[in-house]
Amino acid sequence: MPKVDIKILEFMGKNNIRTIQELHEITGLSRTTLSRLINGKNTSITVDTLIKLCKTFECEIGELIVIDKEKVSS
Repeated sequence: MPKVDIKILEFMGKNNIRTIQELHEITGLSRTTLSRLINGKNTSITVDTLIKLCKTFECEIGELIVIDKEKVSS
C-alpha cells in the first residue's frame, strides 16, 4: 500500500500557525482529528476536512497530500 503524507505541519509553519489548538480554532476541525492526521494515525480523511484545510492554507489538495508509491506503510 502506498504511503500517504499529509503535510499539515509544513503548511502550519508556512502560515505561522504554531499549535493544533490554533489550527482547531481556525478550521473548526476537532483537535483529535488534526492530531491523528498530523501523526499519521488516521486511515481516512473526509472531503469536508480536506476542503477546510485547503481553504485555511490556501492550497490545492495535491499540495497538501502526497502519495509516495515507493514507500510501503505498515
